[in-house]
Amino acid sequence: MKNKLVVNATALMVSTYLLIVLGSTVRVTDSGTGCPGWPLCYGQIGPVDRPHALIEQSHRYLATIVTVFAFTTLWQAAKFGKKHLAFKLSAASLAVVLFQIVLGAVTVFTKNAPWTVAAHLVTAMVFLGLVTATWIVSIHKDATLYKLPLRIKIFSNLALFFTFIMMFSGSLIVNGGAEKACDWWPICHSGPPFHLLLLHYIHRSIGVLTGASLIAMAISTWKHYGYSDWWNKYALGVFAAITLAALAGALSAITKAEEALADTHLALASLTWLMVVAFYTRLNLLVPDTSEP
Repeated sequence: MKNKLVVNATALMVSTYLLIVLGSTVRVTDSGTGCPGWPLCYGQIGPVDRPHALIEQSHRYLATIVTVFAFTTLWQAAKFGKKHLAFKLSAASLAVVLFQIVLGAVTVFTKNAPWTVAAHLVTAMVFLGLVTATWIVSIHKDATLYKLPLRIKIFSNLALFFTFIMMFSGSLIVNGGAEKACDWWPICHSGPPFHLLLLHYIHRSIGVLTGASLIAMAISTWKHYGYSDWWNKYALGVFAAITLAALAGALSAITKAEEALADTHLALASLTWLMVVAFYTRLNLLVPDTSEP
């Protein structure tokens, strides 16, 4: 039977990712104001007969499920002691998701004020990062923190930083109303307003820096670890996710932010962030070799 901590941490990570994807659907379909009240939608517990309200209400119910998994993961991690990395990460995850719930309520009451929507997405990315790190640590419970070689440490930190900033700059495009401002990729053919086009160019430039930092991290890690199985799996996942995210972003720009493509773009970008955090966490863990009897 699988360890309960691994099961709970996996359920938490998967449900969190799905919550972010559903949150993207809420945003691209303009369903954020589908429920004028909070926490219930039009005072109802069950589904309502309005599409936007149903999408927003489903997002809230999934958030409740995520919160439950955050509690159960912390409960299981506590069995390993409060000094264990899994407990510290899961405790931080629970604190962040509780803050996110409050921020979600503020977003509803302020009728999707741009700053609250941006803060909501950034907090979601922080939460996804924490639960992903918790998942990796739950799998390698006997691992200890590893002092990385300086070159790998620098490039892995840069990769983590630029990936997060890429997510943040993408949220500025959505919340700044710039989604349809650029009609091509990589160069915009549209005219003014210039500040909306600037958001696209900043986001795409950060995307280039993210890709470069990931390549640098891959090269430095390959030189250190060689063709180890775990490294190959994570590296393949990261590059597949960011390549697909870039492709979806390009198609979204060309189609002027068609809803399905815009939603897919954020889903793949979030998957890239998840994979980078997983890679980063695994890099920093020294896992005992259990292959010898």
